[in-house]
Amino acid sequence: MIGSFRLPVSLTSSGDTTAPTILTATVEDANPDKLVVVFSEVVTIANTTGLTITGAATPTLSAPTGSGSNTITFTLSTALTNGQSVTLNVASSNTIKDAANNALAATTKAITNNVAAVAGTALPKSANLVGYFKMDTTTGLLINEVGADGTAYGSLLRGEVGKIGNAIKGNGTNAYVDCPNINEGSSYGFSFWMETANNFALQFLMSRYTGNTNRSVYIHIYEGKFIFQVNGASFSISIPISTNIKQHIVCTASSGGTMEIYVDKVLKGSVATPIFTQTNTSLKLLSRVGTTWFGTALIDELAIYNTKLDQADVDILNNNGAGITY
Repeated sequence: MIGSFRLPVSLTSSGDTTAPTILTATVEDANPDKLVVVFSEVVTIANTTGLTITGAATPTLSAPTGSGSNTITFTLSTALTNGQSVTLNVASSNTIKDAANNALAATTKAITNNVAAVAGTALPKSANLVGYFKMDTTTGLLINEVGADGTAYGSLLRGEVGKIGNAIKGNGTNAYVDCPNINEGSSYGFSFWMETANNFALQFLMSRYTGNTNRSVYIHIYEGKFIFQVNGASFSISIPISTNIKQHIVCTASSGGTMEIYVDKVLKGSVATPIFTQTNTSLKLLSRVGTTWFGTALIDELAIYNTKLDQADVDILNNNGAGITY
């Protein structure tokens, strides 16, 4: 009998030619800076080459753990927040393989974002709150939590990354929001988060217009200054405005007294203003009158009051830079 013949180990094959696939990719509320990816089988990973995230947030991936199992956890450079829509993109250059050396094919996988909304403290002076726009809706009306909703016109950018959830952004051409009959009265306060890429261009934030000689109230930025017009009279306060970061702005005034401007809860300036004569014209965001002079700034979490706000109110609204929900 001739002895049996055995192939060298290096030439044997497991017969497994099925590449691993991604079953789930999730970010949980307990660890918003961790992406947990579950695969169809045990995989190994050498590094994060070929793996990227796109969408409302674009954190980078690092420090994969779990190699040699079917679950790999990545650290995100920026934690996700509630409502952010993101996708995991896998290029063919990735280093993820199964035990038979089958590589994970190029693919995309929507990441399930289970991060809960911030459970903030109630807004201050709620009895005097006449408008609150979270800016979270991506279609239909812009919901006013305490009054008349806002209508979007033009190519308004929605679903932008906001301070909390989504935000809106102007396009500088035709986009604005019409918020009818919000009666902030002769003493008023506007609180909002803003981001601009250029503080020297005309950045209309909000306006109420009743004619060339009766500009009820404007608030906008031009040449690095906050510009206000109340009943046709114009005022300006030179305040450095940072670009490409979200800043908390509060503009507030008493009837026939002074208007004060806070940036990131710090009082930056004040100016005497005449009494604001309330009209029934609509309040517009990101435009002067809805037909001319459009802004390109991002606006989020707009709260409108019919009373003047003080430092304590501003501190609550700012919430140490985290923003506040109602």
